Amino acid sequence: MAFTYDTTFSTTRDKVRLLIGDTRSEVFVFDDAELDQILTLEGSEVFMSAALAFDVMAGDAAKTAVMLQMPGVNLTAGEVPKVLAERAANMRVRAGLAAQVDFASLYSAADSWIDATMGRSDIDLDTPTDTESPN
Repeated sequence: MAFTYDTTFSTTRDKVRLLIGDTRSEVFVFDDAELDQILTLEGSEVFMSAALAFDVMAGDAAKTAVMLQMPGVNLTAGEVPKVLAERAANMRVRAGLAAQVDFASLYSAADSWIDATMGRSDIDLDTPTDTESPN
């Protein structure tokens, strides 16, 4: 079982490890192949992959036991599934927020609608004129 973790976060696997707290080679929950498979199942989306990893930890007694041995974990075995389910839900919310349309696209769409509604569709208000452009 191979374990790698690089704090330059050059891979999506490193980012998932950070989100799930699986960053210590001495005591790790997932080997690289397992996280790679989770990433494949979730289309390489980091937050959804972290959510699935929490789900897997909650449903796997061996992984839960490893997690309880990790430094800084102050939970009882009975608390682990609930905490992991909460963390999975949090990651799913984050994934939804990350997937939303960016604000620049919303702004452009709104401007186009306003221009058309106000009869200004022949004027491009988003592009500065030569006198407005910074030099």
